[in-house]
Amino acid sequence: MLGLEQLSPEDRNVVVRARRLERFLTQPFFTTEQFTGLKGKLVSLKDALDGCERILNDEFKDYPESALYMIGTIDEATAKGTLVAPAANPGAKDAAGLRPKATSSLAGSDVNPQAKLEHAGGVHES
Repeated sequence: MLGLEQLSPEDRNVVVRARRLERFLTQPFFTTEQFTGLKGKLVSLKDALDGCERILNDEFKDYPESALYMIGTIDEATAKGTLVAPAANPGAKDAAGLRPKATSSLAGSDVNPQAKLEHAGGVHES
């Protein structure tokens, strides 16, 4: 895939909308409570489709992606997230610690896999 900077402005907007939609559709399920530590939520089809439509209409373009992650209805995004200035600090991370990536390549990533496992609770000393 090309880097975001190589896409036209219209295509960048499509990618941003798709990422926000993907985050919104990652909802806390009752079956995953023990793994995520988040209480499961039941969202009606009407509310889910309403949220998708509002995201696709750019109603949440000024919210960080993390505001749409692991929520129930779209109205929870306004309570969870705070508005951000789009280009105020391009190197800053959002509330979930995510930094927008310019390319899809992971080469040269500063992520330490061991630290990531320890942070996720995947490594336990005996």
